Amino acid sequence: KAVEKCSRVVETSNIETEDTTRTKKRAQKKPKRFWSEKDSSSSDDGRVLAKKKSTKSIYKPVPPKYTPLPKTPLDMDNNDISSGCSVNSEESLQTYPQQSVSDNLQVASQLLLGEPQSSSEAATKNYRTKVLQKLQDIVENQQEILAMQRQLLASTAVTVSEDGGDLLDNGPCQTVEELQQLDTELAHKDKRTKMMNYLRSLGGLNSGAAVRKMLRKIATNEVLGAYSLKGKKNKQAFQDLQICHLVIGATQKNFKHLRATDVEDEISLVLKYAPHRHLK
Repeated sequence: KAVEKCSRVVETSNIETEDTTRTKKRAQKKPKRFWSEKDSSSSDDGRVLAKKKSTKSIYKPVPPKYTPLPKTPLDMDNNDISSGCSVNSEESLQTYPQQSVSDNLQVASQLLLGEPQSSSEAATKNYRTKVLQKLQDIVENQQEILAMQRQLLASTAVTVSEDGGDLLDNGPCQTVEELQQLDTELAHKDKRTKMMNYLRSLGGLNSGAAVRKMLRKIATNEVLGAYSLKGKKNKQAFQDLQICHLVIGATQKNFKHLRATDVEDEISLVLKYAPHRHLK
């Protein structure tokens, strides 16, 4: 009975049975480029076509052409220039009433560029003239300074014949007697001046190096070892010699900040270590 009822229901039912033996395919839409007029006009599809793009050409506004402004003569007064600028600006506003802000800025820049540059050119010429005058003054001052330096060097420099003449003819003193003889010769003012200039010309990186150079030119380490600054430890006093005062004066002239006691300390150090240098 149940089978009969089921078969009767199937025969009398209005519901369509699905065929489960076949798999459904995915619905595919037809590309728009293949649509025909019938497809677009038919209402069965229920699809709305996209609006066609407008083929109207886009109009681009062309910027207005500006007429060049007349150049104002150089002999015009400020009132004439201002009046001319005002007339030109009014005409431009009447001719182009619908220009944008950028166009107004462009017109203003053209007005500024069209102004006469006579005042700025004159100022530039004056500025260049002043700069050239200052440069000429600097060059002249440098030449004067160089000339003064040459004169000073010529007055203080010692030639080879002077420093090797009657002062240190045979080089540094080899004995204590030669050093004492040199000291007696320095009693003359001219010889003291020559010796002072010679000692100053030796130079040195610092006061200690300058004093060492001077004393090595005056005497050997063996002779300097026989002296101390104040004559202590059975040695002769170097500060009693004329050459000691000349060394102090030459060092102070080369190094302005030094005192006499500072130079004496440097001399005492050189005399202290002179015998050890001789042994080496």
